[in-house]
Order: sequence, then structure tokens, then C-alpha cells
Amino acid sequence: MADPQLIYKTGIIWLVSLFFGELARRLKLPVVIGYLAGGALLGPFGLNILDLSFLKGMTPVKEFLLAYILYLVGKHVRLEAFRGEATRYTVIALFQAFLTFLFVTILMYLLTHQIAPAIVTGLIAAPTAAISVTVIEEYNAEGSLSQLIFLMIAIDNLLALLAFRLVIPFLSGAEIHWVASVGLLVLSGMWGVLLGLALAYLETVIQDITLLSIVSWGLFFLGLGIAARFQEPYVFALTFGITASNASVLQKRALEPLNLLSEFVYALFFFIAGASINFPRLVHLRFAVWFYILGRTAGKLLGAWLPTKRWRLEVDGRLLGLGILAQGGMSTGLALYVGTLSPEYAGVMNIALAATVIFEIAGLILLRQSLVWAGEVTTLSLIQRGVEPLLDQDFHRLVQTFLGRLGIEWGTPTPLTLETLVRRRCVILSPNDSLETVAQAFRKLNHDALPVLDERGFFAGVVFFRDFEKAYLQAQEKGLNITVRNILKQEMLHPSMSLLEAMEHMREVDADALPLVQDHRLMGIVLRKDLLSAIF
Repeated sequence: MADPQLIYKTGIIWLVSLFFGELARRLKLPVVIGYLAGGALLGPFGLNILDLSFLKGMTPVKEFLLAYILYLVGKHVRLEAFRGEATRYTVIALFQAFLTFLFVTILMYLLTHQIAPAIVTGLIAAPTAAISVTVIEEYNAEGSLSQLIFLMIAIDNLLALLAFRLVIPFLSGAEIHWVASVGLLVLSGMWGVLLGLALAYLETVIQDITLLSIVSWGLFFLGLGIAARFQEPYVFALTFGITASNASVLQKRALEPLNLLSEFVYALFFFIAGASINFPRLVHLRFAVWFYILGRTAGKLLGAWLPTKRWRLEVDGRLLGLGILAQGGMSTGLALYVGTLSPEYAGVMNIALAATVIFEIAGLILLRQSLVWAGEVTTLSLIQRGVEPLLDQDFHRLVQTFLGRLGIEWGTPTPLTLETLVRRRCVILSPNDSLETVAQAFRKLNHDALPVLDERGFFAGVVFFRDFEKAYLQAQEKGLNITVRNILKQEMLHPSMSLLEAMEHMREVDADALPLVQDHRLMGIVLRKDLLSAIF
């Protein structure tokens, strides 16, 4: 039988995670930071409930958890979001990873005067943490920045795996099997694509959800186990998630069973990560750690900003740089691996693990803020998580009433208005735009309305997808030159409207999104599904 402590301590983690997750929400922090703090408190350098023997026994479990998180990353990558810009976005991912590797390597070499450890440290610094997906999911972020962060995570982690396959044997003086190393990565990726396509197909022929759940988990574990035999489970997990998600024709029905474990996985993985934090090491290596942090931060920020500025892409490179600062998962695993190779690399492991503590916490906070600044997280999402009661609604109201009679306000919800729901970053058209421009804009969106601004920046109207579609067919049949000016409508929402009035107006005009306008100035776009979430 398995070690009993692995079982009952896992139960302790899941139970205690409820408290620490809620505590993080009350402090307006991503819930993952609560898990990390809880793990640190219960870990060997805290209360020692999650002791070193427990952490060692959980190593295989942690590898599965990381593979599952990488599957979630792949599941969120929407390939159509990069249509027409795939090459540029891939170049951005490669450039920021290389610049991060370069800066960290140079700084570590200046500090230690040892080239091999410096190179290895740079390789560990390059990947963006897969844990970023937890924050994006928690706040229901949607948009170009979120999608690009998912892509960066996928490419970063694939590059890191390839680099370690090739560079570590070279630096260690071992014989390098270049073709075999690259071949295993490619085969693992193809294996993920094959099973992803198989799952998408079975989704169309299996009607019973219970049977489909068994098939989904069976294919995932089968593929993961076989890929693990060749030490490439992470590549399989990424490509399986990307393929199954993008090949699905039934709204990802087969992936729903695979998503059920996400909250359990997040809690367990990040509690273990938090318990692994060695605070004495962090203090002892403070100078080397700050060099590492400086190099990695500069590499990520400049590597994301310079190409986006050069190409004037829709995504703000500064926000992208902040969004990919988080580190952990893959970097932690690679650091632990190199630490076992020789005493020479033990220092590399300690530096990387110590810096990860800071990047895991600060990086996740900056990621959330970048999503807010990009308009991909609504104020509603933040409010809902900020006032969520610790117990049930009745208890919350009971305590609130009691304290109110004493003249004490506690947990008073922020009033929900259209301004708390508005998505301030949206795709904007001009009256002279062609129908081809409109088509490209709609292709990137999941709603049916696009605001139009005139030459002075004032609100000119809105284009609905149904009007665009009708105009496009007429233009093709009769050879007409139709622009946005010919199809825009004067429909909008005003901040003075109540949520119910706004919903009624959207129902009347049959729209799933409308611009929010005040004094002829566009404030952003309000989605019908956000209204539903706020009201109900």
C-alpha cells in the first residue's frame, strides 16, 4: 500500500486550501498566492507538517500535476486568434526567450566567472510559468493579450525542453544524440496531435457523457504514460490540449470531464511548490538572486516590447512583458534536475529556486494587473471575487446586519453598474474601413458588435455582424463598394442605465454586445453575458 502520509496529507492540503484561497481573495490577491503561502506555512521551513519525506514522495505526482497544467495551457490556445500573425507572434516568443537567456547568462557569468553554470541558469530563466493560466482562468480574462500569453507559455516550455535535451549533455561532456533528442520531442508532439484528433472525433460519435468521460481520461492517461516512457510527457500534454480544443466541433464537449480536476490540481501543485520554498536559501543567496531577477525581468520586458513596437501590433508589448514574468513549474523542475548532476550546478539550482519565490508571487500579481490594464478583466470580475463570502450568503447577511446595527460596515458590496462591466479595450472601426477590415475584426472576436469612431475620436455608431454579413453578400452579388459608413447603426448604452434596462435594450436590438457611450465618447463595450453574470 502507498505511504499513508501521502494520502492523509494530501487531504489536509485540499481542506486547508479552502481557507488560504479565501484569504487571498479577501486580500485582493490571486488565489494561487494563497496556496503558495499555505504551502510555505505548512512546509519544512514552517510548521513542518509537509515535511521533506512527504515532498520527496510527491515528486512523481508533481510531474503529473505539471503535465496536467500544461494541458490546460494548450486547451486555451485558440489557433484562429493568430491567423495572419502567427509568424510574428512566434518571433516575439523566440525573441523574448532568447533575450532572457542572454541577459541572465551574462549577469551570472559576471558574478561567478563560470560559463557553464551561467548558461544553464539562463536556460532555466527563459520559460514562462504555466501557472499563469490559473490567474487568467480565475478572472475569466478574454482577449488578444490572454491568448498571446498562452502561446508564449507553450513555446517557452517547448524551447526549454529542447534546450535541456541538447545543451546539458554538451556542457556535461556526455555524448549527444542530436537526432534522437529532437526526434523524441517531435514524436511526443505528434502523439499528442494524434490522440487529440482521436478525442475530437470520438466526441462526435459518443453521445453518453459518462462514456465520453471515461474515453477522455483514458486517452489522456494512455498518451501521458507512453510519452513519459520517453521522458516527454509535457510536450504530449501541450499538443494534446491544443489539438483536442481546436479540432472540436461540439464546443469542446469531450474536454469538460478533463477540466473537472483543475481546482484540485492547482491547490495541490501550489501547496507543494510553496512547501518547497527554502527561505534561508533565499536570504543567503540574495546578491546572486537579485542579479538573476534583474536579468530575467529585463529580458522579458524588452523581449516582448521591442518586437510589438516595431510591428505596431494590437497587443501592448509592455503589458505582455508584465504578463509573462511569472516563473515556476517547468523552471523549478529543470532547476531540481540540474542540481542533481554535480556540485558545480548545485548553486544554479539554489539561485533559480530562490528567485522563483519572488517571480511566483510578484509575477502573478503583475499578470493580473496587466490583464486589467488591457481591459481583458472587467471590474465586475474583481468585485465578485472581492466580496465573495467566507461561508454562505445567509451567514454573510446575518453578520452584516448585526454589525450594521452597531454602526459598523462590513463587506458592503460595491454597487454594480454598467461601468463595472465595461470592457475598456475593444476593437474599433472607422467610417471609411472596408468590409474586408470588418471581416478581420469579427474573426478575432466572440461578440457581434464593433464600435465606430469618427476622425475626431467621437462615437459614430456600431456595426452589427448581421448587417456586415448582409452588406458583404450584396457587395459580392452586385459589385458595390460598401464601407462601414453605409452599415453603421446608432445603438448604444449609457452609464445612467440600470443593468436591467441595458439587458432589455440588448434584447430589443438583438445584440450580444453594445458600446457604452457618454458625451459622445466611447467608454468600451458591454457584453450581454457579463450582464447576465451580474444580474443573476
